[in-house]
Amino acid sequence: MFGMTCLSVRRISALTAFVIATCSLTVSANNIASLQAALGLSDCDVVTFDAPVGLPDDTTVQVEIAGSLRTLSLTKRSLRSVDFEYIENDAAGVEHRPAAPAVRTYRGLADGDESNIAAISLMEDGIEGMVRLADGELYFIQPAARYAAGFAPNQYVVYRRSDLIDPHTCPVGDDRPTNLIGSPRGGGAGQCELGNARIALVADAAFTAFHGGSTMAAAESIMHRSEPCSWASRPTRSRPPRWPPTNSNTAATGCRSNR
Repeated sequence: MFGMTCLSVRRISALTAFVIATCSLTVSANNIASLQAALGLSDCDVVTFDAPVGLPDDTTVQVEIAGSLRTLSLTKRSLRSVDFEYIENDAAGVEHRPAAPAVRTYRGLADGDESNIAAISLMEDGIEGMVRLADGELYFIQPAARYAAGFAPNQYVVYRRSDLIDPHTCPVGDDRPTNLIGSPRGGGAGQCELGNARIALVADAAFTAFHGGSTMAAAESIMHRSEPCSWASRPTRSRPPRWPPTNSNTAATGCRSNR
């Protein structure tokens, strides 16, 4: 068994586990192995901290990232457009339009540095999100208890994108065609300037079953992290753009959940 305390960090490899601090909370090596297997990780940190209470407009969170205690200064940021719609289909296929769940997405900085961008969501089971540091490395934060047994609600797994054994990548590379009109790979898309994007999110039964009442928040959380994540693939950029970027007009216009 390995001890752990608030704001302590343990770097966990596939073969060994090292403890920096000890306390009354304990996690077994089997729990750690299950956590890594569930997330497909070769390495990770496990940290303990308390999430903010409720959904405040502004909040701060202190979390250990890359061996340093980071202060995340966060402001609530909705992805939804003014004509946003939330639609649910029940098991009988009947469409319902209930009130949309509360906004849970936040954007901000780590340590007040514009080079350290944080995209965080305050979920029902804790904090999840991503921090992009000035060196371009991405760090992900997720509730450990969501993926493996033996973890307390205030224990989180923190890992780098490079810790993923099989990281997801976009299948569209730099060799993508510049004009897809008439192409069997797609149609109606051609050369254009960047502008507004209207996005519809659809959650299938498996996604809904896993996230339950947090399906809408989970879908928004994924999209919320997409823009900072893309910055990590731009090694020539010395620092990410100021938030919010002046040309960023992306908004979610609808979310459909199959229950």
